[in-house]
Amino acid sequence: EVYSYFVDTVLEDVARDLGASNGVNYDILDKEGKKYWNNIIQRGGFHIYSTLDMKVQNAIDAVYTDLSQIPTTRSKQQLQSGIVVIDNRTGDIVGMAGGVGPKTEHDGWNIATDSKLQTGSAQKPLSVYAPAFEAGVISPATVIPDLPVSYSGGAYPKNDSRTYSYSRTVFSGITSSINAVSVRTLRMIGYDYSFRFSKDKFGLSTLTDHYETSSGKIKNDLGDSPLGMGALTVGATVRDMAAAYALDILARLLGHTPDEREIEEIIATSDNILARMREATDADRKRDEGEDMMVGYGYDFRDESEKIADFKATR
Repeated sequence: EVYSYFVDTVLEDVARDLGASNGVNYDILDKEGKKYWNNIIQRGGFHIYSTLDMKVQNAIDAVYTDLSQIPTTRSKQQLQSGIVVIDNRTGDIVGMAGGVGPKTEHDGWNIATDSKLQTGSAQKPLSVYAPAFEAGVISPATVIPDLPVSYSGGAYPKNDSRTYSYSRTVFSGITSSINAVSVRTLRMIGYDYSFRFSKDKFGLSTLTDHYETSSGKIKNDLGDSPLGMGALTVGATVRDMAAAYALDILARLLGHTPDEREIEEIIATSDNILARMREATDADRKRDEGEDMMVGYGYDFRDESEKIADFKATR
């Protein structure tokens, strides 16, 4: 049976967590190994309550399944796309698409969760401006030179327009996505601080400080191009980036950074499976002591509604 991208993701995440509770790393399993854990979920009497919002999902499907609404390249090749929609009030994933056109394969490739892509200028607020603001190094009115940082081998970095304005405010640098301003700001806070902030605060786990290519070359994301302009070594998923932006907003509402989730609650009818799930969840609770209540494998923020209302009342 062919399920939606959302359902595929839910089943995969539950299988991953169930495997982890049994000492198994789901992500390194071969196809048959993953099938084993997915079969346990589908045949084990689980009741899984997700965060799916059908109004949002229907709106996504209306576009993503209709190829007439998806542009093609000059060579008439079909462009691909993935999307993840997160409710900023809760951190819930409420809709998803992992490709364009009708979905014809069960648990196939999901562009939104499987493809690690270059983030480009979307990386700048996460790796440069947010940590710089947090450290008090800049304000929106801070003036930064809009000039190359080096001329060896040509002006670097190049702005998209291939021109420079001598100087700009940070506000102008952000709204116009100026590479020179981003790189100069990055150098003010340092690669290490930017790197750690992006991984720890925004959960960009695919950023790497050591990556060996098939040819033996060593690469990393501690530099101008990856942190300042989004030319990442490995890349990030659409889900990672959606979560990073949404959870920054939610963290400021609630005072801490939660995880994005697409599962509200899991109920297992098998006593053995349920016992293992409870053990894993209890371990998570102990590890995250001080966090709010967890339900299943996701955070439940329903008890935070008053905080959100109080925040809105002060605006």
